[in-house]
Amino acid sequence: MTISESVQKQLTEAMKARDVPRVSALRMVRAALIEETKRHGVEVDDDTAMIVLRRLRKQRDEAAEAYTGAGREDLAELERAEAAVIDTFLP
Repeated sequence: MTISESVQKQLTEAMKARDVPRVSALRMVRAALIEETKRHGVEVDDDTAMIVLRRLRKQRDEAAEAYTGAGREDLAELERAEAAVIDTFLP
């Protein structure tokens, strides 16, 4: 099973479980993978998907740090939750 397929499967499961934060994070990951597919015109392989996931993870870390610095711990916590979902796909 490819990473893209795994994301889609987990998204479906999260939707059935009504896990709103996880659904949101998985939709973000899926959208990034679809965008990468459109950019290159071919289906994203696992190596490319890992690059995309690492980029998304880094963005979440930077956003959480910025929110913490601005005193918005609530938003930083949301970013950390999304990062945790992304981590499930990284080695």
